[in-house]
Amino acid sequence: MKKLLFSLIFSFIGFFLFAQPRNSTVEYLKEKRDAVAMDIPFSEKTVNNAIVDAFQKLGYKGKENKGFLVFKEVKIKQMGDKPLDFYFLTERKNRKEKDATTLSIAFSRDLDQFITEAEEDEIFNNAKNYLEDLRNTIYYYDLEDQIKSQAETLAKSEKKLNSLVDDGKDLEKRKKKLDEQIETNSQNQIAQKTDAEAQKQVLEKLKEKRKS
Repeated sequence: MKKLLFSLIFSFIGFFLFAQPRNSTVEYLKEKRDAVAMDIPFSEKTVNNAIVDAFQKLGYKGKENKGFLVFKEVKIKQMGDKPLDFYFLTERKNRKEKDATTLSIAFSRDLDQFITEAEEDEIFNNAKNYLEDLRNTIYYYDLEDQIKSQAETLAKSEKKLNSLVDDGKDLEKRKKKLDEQIETNSQNQIAQKTDAEAQKQVLEKLKEKRKS
């Protein structure tokens, strides 16, 4: 529990301290493409899963292509009136930071005709704002994922507790029955001891007759 709380606190702090969106480039089909990029304090897996989830909710299905996660003919008001192809690239920021990812986006239209910033700088300016919103989406996706995971952990813990409580009730019943058996056995011992003494006396009398 403490580990989870510290994780939430540090991820929350790191979320706001990370760099802002910036102009960048990515390599696709051996050519440099204009892009926007941002460092995000989450693992590549979390970032990818959050993007897939966000686009699925908008009705788009992505596809892996040359290391990119690609969504075709996407129409998002924030990015303008015309549909765009989104090319997402996630890369681990560095070897030391496993939970830090550089997320880059390039854009194209019509059969990989990539858009350059010089041609349509408005798209790239919009993309920077979009990346900030997407970072928030990833943050809340990760938070919901942690909540779900913690709820499952709690459910397992409560299930184990309930099982132990049931075992305790069964043991109490067995103990009660065993106590009753012990009490019955004690009474039977007393009765049997009395009977054994009586039988011993009968035997002694019979032996005395042998002497006479």
